[in-house]
Amino acid sequence: MFSVQLPIRIDDINYGGHLGHDKLITLMHEARLQFFAALDQSELNFYGTGLILKSLQVNYQKEVFYPDNLQFDLSISHLRTMAFTINYLIKNQHNEIIASAEIVLVAYDYRQRKVAKLSTMCQKSLSKYIINKG
Repeated sequence: MFSVQLPIRIDDINYGGHLGHDKLITLMHEARLQFFAALDQSELNFYGTGLILKSLQVNYQKEVFYPDNLQFDLSISHLRTMAFTINYLIKNQHNEIIASAEIVLVAYDYRQRKVAKLSTMCQKSLSKYIINKG
């Protein structure tokens, strides 16, 4: 599992006085980029290929307020030839789960504008972060 803590900024708060759903997606993206950076990779060059978002699902469980701090725990499931799932468990500073989420990323060749295969090195690297999930 990869973990990172990110602070809630005042501009993350919406008219309801809590974290906006769009801002949580942005924070999830930041956590993912930090995970990839820890692997010395990026979304445009992830072990030799790009990545593109196929799907996103978020299950909200608790409100978040300024100036909370969130911990993002990322793990991998459904590692396939051309795609993988990143699972997020998101907690506040009181260790309360505020949301869970998952995204599916697909290997993508941005020059040819088509789906690609994940490299063997990618499969090996991500396998270290696999959790058992359905």
